[in-house]
Amino acid sequence: CALLVSLLAASGIDARVALSAPGYKGDTPYLPSTRFSHVIVQVPDPSGDVLLDPTANFSTFPRLPEELRGTWYLPIAREGALATALSRVPFTSSLPPLSVYLEVSFGDEGQAAASGSATLSGDYATALRSALAPQNGKLKDSLAAGIVHSLLPGLRLAAYSARGLDGGAENLDPVITFEGALPSPTIQGDIVALSLPWATRLPLAPEVLSGSTASAFAIDYPEFAAPVRETVVAGVPAGWNAKALPRNAEFSFNGAYARFSYAISGQSIVCERELYLPYLLIKSADRAAFQAFVDAVSAKGRELLLLRK
Repeated sequence: CALLVSLLAASGIDARVALSAPGYKGDTPYLPSTRFSHVIVQVPDPSGDVLLDPTANFSTFPRLPEELRGTWYLPIAREGALATALSRVPFTSSLPPLSVYLEVSFGDEGQAAASGSATLSGDYATALRSALAPQNGKLKDSLAAGIVHSLLPGLRLAAYSARGLDGGAENLDPVITFEGALPSPTIQGDIVALSLPWATRLPLAPEVLSGSTASAFAIDYPEFAAPVRETVVAGVPAGWNAKALPRNAEFSFNGAYARFSYAISGQSIVCERELYLPYLLIKSADRAAFQAFVDAVSAKGRELLLLRK
């Protein structure tokens, strides 16, 4: 950190070291505190501090490791410099951690071919790189394929390629491109029903929430701390029509939200979904409302896309 501050100063950028408390996201900072066990670099900015951790092995500047999100930091000003107060690292990120684009086309017999790409940033990229670091080239490829399977359940992968797995300035975010096939849609008479392989499923099992006896419990999924976005474009073959599109919908709970939108563009149906699940402390009185949010989002994600053949 001292080296980075010196390099920034030599470039005319004001910066200072800051005491940090990885892992502690409570509301009481406790000063003076033995919770400070780490050091980061703060670059003051009127629109919000720029925070850097030069010791983070798998994060790419200017992104911080997950264990620092929502924690406290105390900048140490140089003699004569304007002092700054104890501050908090934002819980949210300015960049989406995951963006998935999928194109689906249908054959004469109803086969559903799929191709697309997944761009991983934030904690998705950090977790991916940390998992890949000790592996050889062949196993790295296998893990990349496993990520595609986890993001798009039901996709039968035929080919894929990945770039940016090792990071670097030219590869800020890993990108995985792929081709494959989806399970054949259900056809009854002249109606075709297609289940979309949404990747952004809520990572919560409703039965776990209902069975909890704690007075409050925290919801902390770093991979959803910025909006996760997906776009599915389903090309409608000649002679086919959209029988009925699912209704657009938005569900929310104390800052968390899920948005679904469906539209027809030419011969394609464009389906978009966005999910945001920040750090939440769910109290007993709010448990039923949060349960209803989880149930509504889960049910909406299972809706079928109906076409007429």
